[in-house]
Amino acid sequence: MSNTALGLTALLLVIPIIISYKEGLHIIKDLIVATVRAVVQLIILGFLLHYIFKINDKWLLVLCVFVIIVNASWNTISRSSP
Repeated sequence: MSNTALGLTALLLVIPIIISYKEGLHIIKDLIVATVRAVVQLIILGFLLHYIFKINDKWLLVLCVFVIIVNASWNTISRSSP
């Protein structure tokens, strides 16, 4: 990723913070925390996917897919209950 693309991406994250500040929404801290969490999660996901795509063992790959499906199902169920 070039420095220009990285700067434009950061600008897209700064715009909601500026709007929140000008409108007095008091959610700047939440926006910053969410942004940092998203960046960290994407970095971790990138590293994990790099190794998952290098796996040559079918059963280990099936296990990885199974874990991802179970995790997604668990998150969906936990978010849908009142």
